[in-house]
Amino acid sequence: MKSGQVLIITLLVLSVVATVAMSIASRSVTEVQVSTTQDESSRALDAAEVGLEKFLSVTGVPSTGISSTSVNSINASYTIPAPTGLGNSSSFDVPYSLDEGDVATVDLPANPGTSVKVCWNGGTGATSSKVEVAFFYQDRAHKVYVKRMGYDPVASGNNFITSGVVTSSATCGSTSYSFSKTIQLNNDNPPGSGNMNLGLPTNSTIFMRIRMLGNSSTGPQNVGVALSGVNLPQQGGIVEAVGVAGSTSQRVRATVSYYDLPTMFDSAIFSGGQIVK
Repeated sequence: MKSGQVLIITLLVLSVVATVAMSIASRSVTEVQVSTTQDESSRALDAAEVGLEKFLSVTGVPSTGISSTSVNSINASYTIPAPTGLGNSSSFDVPYSLDEGDVATVDLPANPGTSVKVCWNGGTGATSSKVEVAFFYQDRAHKVYVKRMGYDPVASGNNFITSGVVTSSATCGSTSYSFSKTIQLNNDNPPGSGNMNLGLPTNSTIFMRIRMLGNSSTGPQNVGVALSGVNLPQQGGIVEAVGVAGSTSQRVRATVSYYDLPTMFDSAIFSGGQIVK
């Protein structure tokens, strides 16, 4: 009788010990798996960042990607598919928003047609955002010049242009904005208060800059550009690097614009052998 009780107690004790041991072992395995996954995830992210930095170290945005490349120091690899181009169409939405005073540069074809449409967001009434638009172009001697103008949707007493500014149904391409202005480019007539014909020489434009103004209270705003019947050149690209370590992968994406002139060139253009205001 006593031997039977001892056997039962022994089995119970062994069951408890086995349960505890299995629990500890299971927990240890889970912790090892979690630790391994975290380590692989960190190495995969490092590899993706290494690949992206190397890819962007070249001038411009390459049109082809990079096949699987090992990063031996961290036992990982990265792959970069061919980037998605920005631009190459008749309209372009600047892929970042602008604080007050920020500038977006948009490359133009040498002959962008007769007009450029500029669209922007921000505020209503007295708090409506304004824009300054500057066109950089060259003459036959390859000297570079700039013509600029400012547009305010509502206020006409600040030397900004209000005529012709659209404040509803404002679109650039398929994107809707708060305001838009169609700027006539190569009309030989002198600039008028409403038309603002710039009289730019044919086949002369290089790029344009859009500066956001008056949006300190409404925050960063988006801008866009559209041409009529002419495509804009490529403005950059969207690059995605995929890092792999073990069974874990990480992705890093960057929107890359082409190199830009310093903002000091908004007020002075290097032309030939001197600085021209």
